[in-house]
Amino acid sequence: MKNLLLSTLALMLCVAASPLFAQGPGCTPDPQFSVANGDFGVYPEPYQAGITSPDSSGIITKACEGDYFEYVFTAVVPDSIEFSGTMVPLEKVTLDPFPDGVYLDAGSGYAALSNVGLSYQCDPPSCEFLKLTEGCAVIYGNHTLTAGVYPTQIYAEAQSFVALAVTFPDPTLFPGVYDLTVLPASDPACTISVDNVVEINLGIAQNSPNPFRGNTTINVTSKINETFSFSVYSQNGSLVETREVELRMGDNTIEFDGSRLGAGVYFYSFEFEGQRSVKRMVVAN
Repeated sequence: MKNLLLSTLALMLCVAASPLFAQGPGCTPDPQFSVANGDFGVYPEPYQAGITSPDSSGIITKACEGDYFEYVFTAVVPDSIEFSGTMVPLEKVTLDPFPDGVYLDAGSGYAALSNVGLSYQCDPPSCEFLKLTEGCAVIYGNHTLTAGVYPTQIYAEAQSFVALAVTFPDPTLFPGVYDLTVLPASDPACTISVDNVVEINLGIAQNSPNPFRGNTTINVTSKINETFSFSVYSQNGSLVETREVELRMGDNTIEFDGSRLGAGVYFYSFEFEGQRSVKRMVVAN
């Protein structure tokens, strides 16, 4: 069983910035992780150098200067946690009861996420994650951060026999980092036109199954008959595969064989005339 503090404290990264019941985009837990399957943890987990687990990717989506940012975490909460080497029963985990339980180091010490224009919303709306439940939280907003990498520290409370104050990540108990990377507005990844012909004409579904070993399927609905470039990249940006695909108006199916790939996070894209749409997929061990 994965440590609950991993599952909920990491989740708190994305619930730390505005009044608890602020309006926002909402979130839905990723259905591939569930209590029934024993997937106790937060997804994605903190990034650790040298760890090849596809779920230990940290905050993989990068923000752009002066632009809207949004990222969703999924948590699956067990009914007990390990604390100081002992398993203790758990009732729930919540964000630190003080305002703003998550702090981001913007270069001059940690400051509340709300100070940089970010907000949050949870499912459940109370941001109290009960034992043996699945939940999610989305961090979102038009942030004021400049280009850089911003480490984040989380303060939470696990309710057992007594309230247990926990800091996360912790170099001993919960190693890893959640770094929010902000790209310059001039970065190519931040200059996609709102007239992106790929986004306008293609409805690209999440690959299924995901995570997967071997083959996975991508369903694409197209408004036009056209040839697109289909490419797959590793997490460090290396090209894994590229090929031309003929998409016809209506529903299309793209098969991808990932049997030769090592476990980890990958990205697949459809490109046309220099414009593209990108999604994330995970190859399992």
